[in-house]
Amino acid sequence: MFADARVDSAAVESFIQTSLGRKLDTSKTWIALGRWHKTIFGWSGGVDGGYFYLDPEGKNNPQKEFVATIRALANDSDLSPFARDTTSARMHPRVKFRARTRFLREAGMPDSLFAPVDTSRWTRWNNGIRPKRATLVYASSYLGNPASMFGHVLLRFDAGDREGLRDRLNYGITYGAAMPPGDPLYAFKGIFGLYPGFHTITPYYMSLQKYKYLESRDLWEYPMALDSNEVQRLLEVVWEGGAAWNRYYFFTENCATGLARLLDVLHPDSGWSESFPSPSMPPELVRLLRDRKLTSPPILRPSQLSSFLEKRNALSGRELEILESVVHDRAWTSASIDSQTLARIMDVAIDYTGWRRRESPKDSSWKWRLDTLLMQRAQLPASLAETPLQPTTAPPPEGTHRPRLVGAWGRWNNRSATEIGFTGRLSFHGLEENPTGFQDGSELEAGVLDASVTTADDPKLHLDRFEFMRIRSLPLWDPWLRSWTWNFRISLRPFEMERMPWFGVDIGKGLAFGNRHARIWAMACGRVGIAPWEEWSAATIGPQAIGGILLSASKASLGLDASWFEGWPTRKREALGNATARVSVTNTLDLDVRGQTDLDGNLRARAGSAWHF
Repeated sequence: MFADARVDSAAVESFIQTSLGRKLDTSKTWIALGRWHKTIFGWSGGVDGGYFYLDPEGKNNPQKEFVATIRALANDSDLSPFARDTTSARMHPRVKFRARTRFLREAGMPDSLFAPVDTSRWTRWNNGIRPKRATLVYASSYLGNPASMFGHVLLRFDAGDREGLRDRLNYGITYGAAMPPGDPLYAFKGIFGLYPGFHTITPYYMSLQKYKYLESRDLWEYPMALDSNEVQRLLEVVWEGGAAWNRYYFFTENCATGLARLLDVLHPDSGWSESFPSPSMPPELVRLLRDRKLTSPPILRPSQLSSFLEKRNALSGRELEILESVVHDRAWTSASIDSQTLARIMDVAIDYTGWRRRESPKDSSWKWRLDTLLMQRAQLPASLAETPLQPTTAPPPEGTHRPRLVGAWGRWNNRSATEIGFTGRLSFHGLEENPTGFQDGSELEAGVLDASVTTADDPKLHLDRFEFMRIRSLPLWDPWLRSWTWNFRISLRPFEMERMPWFGVDIGKGLAFGNRHARIWAMACGRVGIAPWEEWSAATIGPQAIGGILLSASKASLGLDASWFEGWPTRKREALGNATARVSVTNTLDLDVRGQTDLDGNLRARAGSAWHF
């Protein structure tokens, strides 16, 4: 069977039959290695393309893949006839399938049955990473990019000689969609699985450049409770995946589920990937691993923007004046300012100027100013050594409420019968909900359904609203950052208090003032509405003004807002006032009371509960 092979083919076939008798081909570890899962039609593999399955039917048949793997690993020719490696880097399965090799060796396959081939390519790659420990890294949510609104998780492999401030030289593994930059159809393609998803491994300093600097996102780093042998097994699984890919789905096959499938190999009885409800959110992987004691308390690595704000807020009034003059290249006097203080101010100025340069890449003046500041800073004394990262008391992301929500409520009004209602939400966070662990003043909700039933003699079911997507960002105005508030909404909801819903899109921009516990905000928006099911010509477009007050604490909030809209050519007009009071009884239970009124004196009041899960 094996031409020119030095491995005893009879012994190989005997081991195959023995292993099948032991049902190794259906063991949980083997199933996790092949990324199979059960469906009503049988087994289905989790890899959609690339060099991964050796047998032509291996994607849907773990047993055939098991047999093909043993035969391929025993074949000492340059490339196994069972392998379908079409890449330019053609590797023998003994080089490629390191995790399967470990599994079979631990299952009793003798070394004499493995083909004696050169595995130095794997050895060189492994020695470059040298994993001893692993760290789970969570990048906080970032509303400026649809791909990052729910946060992101990655896994860092830590070498024994890359500790402390040298940890940025380690390597990180992440799972994500391969998408062209600036693709306008990103959201649509991401939802419907039209991008390939890959595990990629890159130097950690590249992740720091992207998240900490380019996107101004804080990083939470969780040391994992894995020994060096388990970390090595994880790296072998990553290598084995190579260029294999599967379809990326924004809500169900994302960075969180991609890492969970790697962990399934370490703990096949835990079923990490199967523990996720749908949709799957990155903070839930962090929460799951913390609940199961697989990670230690986190260390916070703040973004460059967060560091700037912290350093700026620590400056005195006189130092702030100097900072502003330095940044804008205005004349100032250095009287009574020692060189160390000036160096500290210059460091803050460089942080700010670097951030502005990235925020305004087309404005060449910021590049010139940054270069000038760096030259001026070089003439001052060196700062104190960088302080190593320390554990933080800030609320970690796993302390947030859960993203999905169901609720029940009763409503009373002054023009119709009492109603009972139902609320459901797929994700993620409302403006009046417990803000712990979420971006300050942010709202990101998708798949929100409100429906009600009247309790009159002739009960009727009504659709109150359906939010496809609602995003509001209410950062406090900072003259240094020029932080605008903005709003984006796609929904089905009625005008005024009518029952017939209209499909609408709202986009707006404005300002917010106050502090993290009390803010006043206002926006100017544009709104488009259409209801072809009511009347084909029922379409309207026009300006909208919205504004309000948000009072928030760790467990309670009160939101007051009002909106005005004037549409054309269909003369739809709307003016509403709303009040929402919400109390977080626990991390999974909220109580809320709401009121609504329009210009005609129609009033609605409702009270209910919401459960997060």
